[in-house]
Amino acid sequence: MIDIMKSIPKFDEQNLLYKRLEQDGSLTFLSKKHPETQQMKLNETARFILDKCDGYHTIGEIVNEILKEYKGATTERVLEDVINILHSLWRFGLIRWLNENPLLDFFYQERYENYVFKMLYEDEVIDVLQILKELPHFVNPYIDENISYAEMLLRQKVFMFIEMFFSLTAEGKNVLTLSLSPLLRIKVNSAEVGYLYCEDYTIEGEIIRKFLQWCVKKMGEINYLLRDIRRLFFYLKNGNEILFEKLQDWGFKYAGILKEELGRHTPDIALFYFDIKK
Repeated sequence: MIDIMKSIPKFDEQNLLYKRLEQDGSLTFLSKKHPETQQMKLNETARFILDKCDGYHTIGEIVNEILKEYKGATTERVLEDVINILHSLWRFGLIRWLNENPLLDFFYQERYENYVFKMLYEDEVIDVLQILKELPHFVNPYIDENISYAEMLLRQKVFMFIEMFFSLTAEGKNVLTLSLSPLLRIKVNSAEVGYLYCEDYTIEGEIIRKFLQWCVKKMGEINYLLRDIRRLFFYLKNGNEILFEKLQDWGFKYAGILKEELGRHTPDIALFYFDIKK
């Protein structure tokens, strides 16, 4: 486990298209990594933290600087705010880490017995899908893989939490990779599987069920709008007998068949659902 207080962030100015210091002390910027977000603004506190990302200050030292500046603040609250701001700066590509990235343990992964449950960040998603491209995998039949998983669109979807990718590994080996996309309604209470790769179908169903529960919990932690997800949907073209059987072993319930859902003379689609225990 990385000691987050000793981690050293460094401002990566080359990933800015431009920046402008405002009269109120805030900073307006445009990220080269995510120009689709248009202009973003850092408030005075966030800009203060970014200024301290000089490659010399550890997170612990940044926290101490803020405690000196803002009397009455608690160490726990300041540390939480600093970590959240650094997380946002890192996702925009504005900082890098001179030692190991502490945010991976803090936000993105958790150990369960001999397994590691992990949410993949943008660069990891691109790398993993490139590796798995030539291997047998499943894609939701409603998705055009060539369009939806083209790098530019994929980066935007992962960054905006429109689609979130997760991996289950054992002893450093990828066992299962999947993506979940929230079904956007006024109240988000369900999501669907978009991508699935399984290296080992002999893995215990209980492990997969724990993993799915963790994925949904992590979605709610990362984006509070997704905290009420109660059900996952899985759409499977008829004919995949192995996956048809394994989905039920993993805890998915068979709901029925959608006839010619994609047009006349197209394969039927089997519908499964998985209920999240709260």
